Amino acid sequence: MLVETNIGSEQEVTSMTVQEAGTADKILTAALELMSQKGYRAVTMREIAAAAGVCEMTVFRHFGNKRRVLEAAVLRHSYALPMKKIFAENIVWDLEQDLLLISHVYRDYIKRNISLILLFIKESDSTAELRPLALESPRQLASYLTDYFRTMQAKGKIIPTNAQAQAVAFLAINFGFYFSALLTGREIINLTDETFIETSVRNFCRGLQA
Repeated sequence: MLVETNIGSEQEVTSMTVQEAGTADKILTAALELMSQKGYRAVTMREIAAAAGVCEMTVFRHFGNKRRVLEAAVLRHSYALPMKKIFAENIVWDLEQDLLLISHVYRDYIKRNISLILLFIKESDSTAELRPLALESPRQLASYLTDYFRTMQAKGKIIPTNAQAQAVAFLAINFGFYFSALLTGREIINLTDETFIETSVRNFCRGLQA
């Protein structure tokens, strides 16, 4: 009987944890939508609460203040750990296959988090304090790519080159395409994501394997 009571308590705690996490997610989603529309400074905690469908005290209880809401959103959308796992477990040391995988994962991140990216670009002054945190994921990815290109050189699979420069170039090509497509609404860059990824990776590989 005592065991059954303990099990019930654990289940209740787990249920509450899931519920709390769901509430936090709703708050963060609402906050990002509002901030991308009105700007970080213009949005109030009361507006965030209303958009999330919770009371204002719930927002304060979860995050304390608006800065911590944005900080939590940045951490929630970090891709440093997923990318670390990909480089540790999914790299097969085939240049084209590996870069195709990385491009697809990076594409998915950009598309999921475009509101957050635009917020940091448009409100660089207001978000300056959190800029180092927001840049941690791209910094880590650049580091993983740099190490990858260095290892590929050591294996004799690509030409001798500046590994860091190649990592930055690869990220710039991908980010530039998705960001330009967003700004122009595909009116100028009339390519599907798949066509771009396949073509750009193939061309990139040709340059490194010449």
